[in-house]
Amino acid sequence: MVVGHMEPSKLRTRLACASFFSGYGLWLIWKLVSISMLSVAEGSVFNTMTHALVYGLILISILMSISMDVSLILFVITAGIGIAVKIAAGDVLLLDTALILYAGRKVEFKKIAWFTLYLIGAGSVVIVVLSQFGVIPDYLFKRGSEAVRHGLGFRYCTYLSHIYLNLVMLHLYVRDGKLPAWQYIGIIIINILIFIFTDSRNSFALVLLLMIGTLCLSIFRQRPWLGSCLRSLAKYSFVAFSVIGLVMALVYDSSTPAWKALNSLSSNRLAQDHASLNKYGIKPFGQEIEFAGNSLVTGGSLVSRKESFPEADKNYIESSYLNTLVLRGLVPFLAVLVAFSVASREAASKDDLLMCLILFVIAAHSAFDPQLLNLLYSTFLFWVWQECSAFFRKISMECAEKNKRD
Repeated sequence: MVVGHMEPSKLRTRLACASFFSGYGLWLIWKLVSISMLSVAEGSVFNTMTHALVYGLILISILMSISMDVSLILFVITAGIGIAVKIAAGDVLLLDTALILYAGRKVEFKKIAWFTLYLIGAGSVVIVVLSQFGVIPDYLFKRGSEAVRHGLGFRYCTYLSHIYLNLVMLHLYVRDGKLPAWQYIGIIIINILIFIFTDSRNSFALVLLLMIGTLCLSIFRQRPWLGSCLRSLAKYSFVAFSVIGLVMALVYDSSTPAWKALNSLSSNRLAQDHASLNKYGIKPFGQEIEFAGNSLVTGGSLVSRKESFPEADKNYIESSYLNTLVLRGLVPFLAVLVAFSVASREAASKDDLLMCLILFVIAAHSAFDPQLLNLLYSTFLFWVWQECSAFFRKISMECAEKNKRD
């Protein structure tokens, strides 16, 4: 080999990696901007061209690194599901996710975590700072007639808190859960400030749970009860939260005081889930539904979606599990449960207690908010994909060995 030149295989690997990070990074920036007051109107040429450029970069990465293995089979299945959902429901998110996850399958997850942490962390800070200097609006929302909630430059007041939860989980992961005292304090202070300004309760509580759980891991790691508890939570929480949420939505009775109290505690989520399930039912690959959430419309407008689309359904489904089941269908719902169950069991079998804690927090967050399948908020989908690929590859090799012996 001539000095200064690179072997074709190494060159392809580097090009695939560079194309992946370029496409994934562009997708993250595009999606972050789209949930902020910097957003461009839906259906614009800018959005179409950006989406096309992302696809181009991701496809280059895939073509540079494609190989006939278990990951390719998983990709064909997930991309096929994504295409079916696009046809049935008009939703392209699953297809985007499948393409990006497959393109990043050979990249170490810790590198993806660092990249996301810096890019989304810096981008979020820029948006908040711009809103406080009056460059973009800091829109004020209200929870009924109660608290005033700041958007902080985002199209809805909870978006920043969901992003922050993901960033905290990524930070814990890349640091192996070992944080100095000042980082614990800093994370909690920022969490409290976000809560004061946005009144976002779920993510606020889960960040505190993460901090307490990580502290317990550093103090009581050798205690058998802690490991047993976290392994069980990781293995069963996704199925448990999804089943409990579905059953509660089906049997909800607004005339019963106990159900009324639970509905109030869930910020009317139970009533909305119940109404949507009864109205739309469940299809194999979802259905196109126009929901009118509380967020502002894209394009920097100060008009909410409820005002802009008065004919849209106001019973928005906030649970990731039920949202996937109704909007994207039974097949994607089952695929998601299988993927997270497999990955959770792998984490438990490897005694990766920090990941078990993170997976439980993701499962709990998904019971109340719809971000589970959105890579902007759910970077650990990369880890889940890689663990599932390794698991099915192991099964494939075991089957091949058994066939040889037979």
